[in-house]
Amino acid sequence: MRKPSVVLNAEGIYDNSHFASWGMVPWGEIDSVAVGDASSKKMVGIYLRDTERVLSSGNLARRLSSRLSLALGWPPICIPVWPCDIDADDLAEKIRTRLGAYRP
Repeated sequence: MRKPSVVLNAEGIYDNSHFASWGMVPWGEIDSVAVGDASSKKMVGIYLRDTERVLSSGNLARRLSSRLSLALGWPPICIPVWPCDIDADDLAEKIRTRLGAYRP
C-alpha cells in the first residue's frame, strides 16, 4: 500500500511527496505557505522561519533540493501536488488553516 504524499497533523506537515521530501516539518518551523508552478505543474511551497537552520539539518538530497528551489526563487520546501488527490490551492488553504490554529 502506498503511503500518503502529505499528512497534516497536530505536530505539523509530513511531506512524503518525492525522493527529497522533508518528512515532518513542525508547525513552529513554518512561516508561510504559497502556491506556485513548476514546469506547468502546481506545487505548494513552504517558507520557513529559520531557513538556514532547518536546511542544515536535512540529508544531502533534501539540502540540494531546497537550495536549488531557493536559487530559482521558490520556497525552500516544495510539495508537488500532482501525486496527491488534492488541488494545490485546497492543500495550501488547509495548511494555512492548521498553521493559523497553531499560532497563539
